[in-house]
Amino acid sequence: SENVLITFEGSVLPEKIQLYGLLRKTITPYIESVKTCRNCYKYGHVTKFSRSPKTCINCGQATRDKERNCQAKATKYLHCRQDYSTFENNCIRIRTNKEVNTIPAYNDVSVYEAMIMAKNKLGV
Repeated sequence: SENVLITFEGSVLPEKIQLYGLLRKTITPYIESVKTCRNCYKYGHVTKFSRSPKTCINCGQATRDKERNCQAKATKYLHCRQDYSTFENNCIRIRTNKEVNTIPAYNDVSVYEAMIMAKNKLGV
């Protein structure tokens, strides 16, 4: 892999770095991917830290069975019940979460400020 994680002190990133006087590389900030729990399908945490009951990805109902035979004909987005999968990128909820992760990478703002900026940008 050509990716290397370098941590800088402060909040301003240089545009480029030069290593050993030989190699010049452009700096791109790290943007964390949106975490989606595979237990409850909510955003912001992973299964290991889920406090919610196991949820069926097709109908959104809480389930205790590992092999629950859901009768839902099509997968619906669990957060807004639209006709697309929970993991599709065209959903406003997942786009908002991606923006919240991207904004602090390029601006010196907190996650709270990034949430406000993302909602304003996307008109949510």
